[in-house]
Amino acid sequence: MFKTKRSTCCCGGWSLGCGAILFAIAITFPILINSAVKDNITPSVAISKENEHQWTEIPGPLNITVDMNIFLYNWTNPDEVLFDGAKPKFVEIGPLPYQNI
Repeated sequence: MFKTKRSTCCCGGWSLGCGAILFAIAITFPILINSAVKDNITPSVAISKENEHQWTEIPGPLNITVDMNIFLYNWTNPDEVLFDGAKPKFVEIGPLPYQNI
C-alpha cells in the first residue's frame, strides 16, 4: 500500500487544526459583536407611564411644508440618438418651485 510521509501527515494535522480554530472564530465572532452592540445601544428614554406623554404628544403645529426648487431636463435629439448614434443633448428647464404639503 501507500506509505505516507511524516511531513504530509504533519501538514495535514496543522491544516486541520488551523481550520478548526478559524471555524470556531467565524462562529463566535459575530455573536460577540452582536452582543457588544446590543449592550452599548440603549434607549435614551425608557418608556414608562411617567414619560408616556413624551411619545404621544408632538409639540407645536403640524403644518409642515417643504419648499424646494427642482430642475427638469428636456431631451432635444431622440431621433438622432436612436438612428444616427449621436450623443444626447439635454436642455435644462428650471428651477421650478415645488411645495410639498
